[in-house]
Amino acid sequence: MVELRLGRPAPPRPVSPLAAFTAAGADVLAAEDPHLHGLLCAEHAVREENLVLRVGGHGPDASVPAACAAALAGREPPGAVAWPGGQLAAERARTAFGAAHADVLPHSGPEALAAVLDALLEPGDLVLDARLAPGPPRLPDRRVEQHLLAGDGTGSDGTGLDGSGLDYDGLAALAGRVRPAVLLCGGEPHPVTPDFARLRSIANSAGALLVVDVSHLAGFVVAGLLATPVDHAHVTIACTATHLPGARGALVLAGRDARHPARGTTLAGLLAEHAARTPPDPPTAAGVARVLGVALTDGYREQVGRTALAAAELAAEFTLLGHRVLTGGTDNHVVLVEPEAAVAPFAGDALGEVGLVVDRAPGRPDVLALDFTTAGWRGFGRTEARRVAQLVGEALRGVRARDGGYRLEPFTRLSVRDAVLRLLWQFPMPRHVPTTLWRNTP
Repeated sequence: MVELRLGRPAPPRPVSPLAAFTAAGADVLAAEDPHLHGLLCAEHAVREENLVLRVGGHGPDASVPAACAAALAGREPPGAVAWPGGQLAAERARTAFGAAHADVLPHSGPEALAAVLDALLEPGDLVLDARLAPGPPRLPDRRVEQHLLAGDGTGSDGTGLDGSGLDYDGLAALAGRVRPAVLLCGGEPHPVTPDFARLRSIANSAGALLVVDVSHLAGFVVAGLLATPVDHAHVTIACTATHLPGARGALVLAGRDARHPARGTTLAGLLAEHAARTPPDPPTAAGVARVLGVALTDGYREQVGRTALAAAELAAEFTLLGHRVLTGGTDNHVVLVEPEAAVAPFAGDALGEVGLVVDRAPGRPDVLALDFTTAGWRGFGRTEARRVAQLVGEALRGVRARDGGYRLEPFTRLSVRDAVLRLLWQFPMPRHVPTTLWRNTP
């Protein structure tokens, strides 16, 4: 006689002994600190139930926080061999970016940039800041001169958002006149990728070191869709949590200039000396090593390529729908859209009501910055990109300005929110167990 057993099947046996470690820690957290546990669950729910199109809003691959959680922080006991996670992260960084030298820092991009400039500059040296939408480098004892770009036809706002990007001729003339110690570029989300070879030529002519921040383009570089700038720049910086699907951390890279003389040593030696002052702890090193491991896979390359095609389709669809797309399109993952003036002040909040989380462009609060990285990670392609543009347009048409605020038409809110949720259900976050599923399990 066969006995029938009804109910849920037994869960599969974990393949890693670390599964019990991380699960036990989560259970202890829920029991002993329910407030913090609730905040973390709510953060997961936000990502699960909204389409995040925010610049740099790409969450980590599920294996990255697992690596961070499993790495035991703290100093090794006396006589123990140092944990090699930092070496593994640096090795993978060199492979991913084609670099001769790599340091791993426990910082985000701006802090890593400040550390690099502090290593390279003498007091009183001048930095020529040619970023398109920069924040001031955190070096109050250095002089910084910001290059004004041809963004609005006059170069008065310094954003470069309305044109094709940098005014290279103007930059070359200014660099030749002021003779900076460092020429700084990159770091900002912009649809137009800088010409790194041309920037190196300008730096060479001015006798400057070229420092490039590719945090917003790192995935394209690793995937081979963008030629690595490592051999054009003297120093390249990349954050692992901006475009790459990682946790907080940063990379400082040098290519063919690693042996370039710098302040009595080589460039690589100088960078390594400063990096050793703030080494990453084991969780950071483990997370950086893991995200680079993810980024080196064929699946990640395919995802980045799909994202680039979908972002271009998103920009094209916005144009067809009558919206103004700044720079005329995109050659990466960022699309800049200028809503009608009447709804521009409320556009971001209104889109948030229907589950479309967007940013404002740096220096241009009237412009929406949409980053398609997270959508591409979910599996959105060109068809879904067109649908996203249509939903953004539909939501903005339902905005009514009144009394210094706005009102979103109820039918618009319900219909667009429903369409967004359908897309999210159709394309769930990969390798992710939704907290909503957990809450609904008896």
